[in-house]
Amino acid sequence: MRGGWIMGLVLVCWASWAEAILVDRVVAVVNGEIITWSEVESATDRLLAQAGPKAPEREDARRIVLDSLINDILVRQEAERLQVRVSDAEIESEVRAFKARRRLSDAEFQHGLTLQGISLEEFKKQLRDEILRRRILNLMVQRKVVVTDEEVQAYYEANAGQFRRGRHLTIQVVVLPNRDDALRVHTAVQRGEITLEQAVREYSVGPREADGVLEVAWNDLDAAWREALAQLPPGQLSTPFAVQGKWVVVRVVRERSTEESGLEAVRDEIREILARPKLEERFQEYMASLRAKALIDVRL
Repeated sequence: MRGGWIMGLVLVCWASWAEAILVDRVVAVVNGEIITWSEVESATDRLLAQAGPKAPEREDARRIVLDSLINDILVRQEAERLQVRVSDAEIESEVRAFKARRRLSDAEFQHGLTLQGISLEEFKKQLRDEILRRRILNLMVQRKVVVTDEEVQAYYEANAGQFRRGRHLTIQVVVLPNRDDALRVHTAVQRGEITLEQAVREYSVGPREADGVLEVAWNDLDAAWREALAQLPPGQLSTPFAVQGKWVVVRVVRERSTEESGLEAVRDEIREILARPKLEERFQEYMASLRAKALIDVRL
């Protein structure tokens, strides 16, 4: 009788183990290092949440994520080969700098991580991978990228308005929990069914003081905000866009700015802007060469 009980327990344990393996199976092996299904699914969830209305289909997003995870492993392995290191102290410094640039308290920073569905350790891992990537770029790629003075001059003449150092915006913001709510509020305001002030008071899950009106400096805005507001004239309502797991509808109330900076003051900044796509192109060529030499078994 006892033997049957033990055998039953063994079978239950084996079934649980088999189920766990099935659920969290290996989907790729890169030079002996594995990528699991749960890693891909977790990163896919984050990608779709951050992409907003431009989100790809889940299957396409999953393949994009897997490709990125393979690249991350190859970069880490290459960093080990080249003896490129990132210390824990450097990561902690980057975290402090990240919070300082965005003027986030520890609580606000943790809340942002929660909204994005990642832990502090996952965030630090992403930082480490990004620093390694930059250092590999500097070592193996950057010397092949050239930005000419003529390119810098042409970019400045075409985009001088970007370099207004004292640019400040007064904006009115409605923060909604999801895309559907944001679209409904946006449509209602556009049709005149409610005012933006009413939307803030009745529906916003963000700041409601002063009817959601905020003063912001352009240089302090993240990429998602800049993209949404770059071509938005005062008085016009933005289309809903995603920010840290929430959805936002914005109206620019007014804009103030000082004089434009001269070319010499922004030459290095422009050179960096122009170098970025060239660096990315060279980096992709470099990654292709790493992939060609690697043993990659994709099982997705």
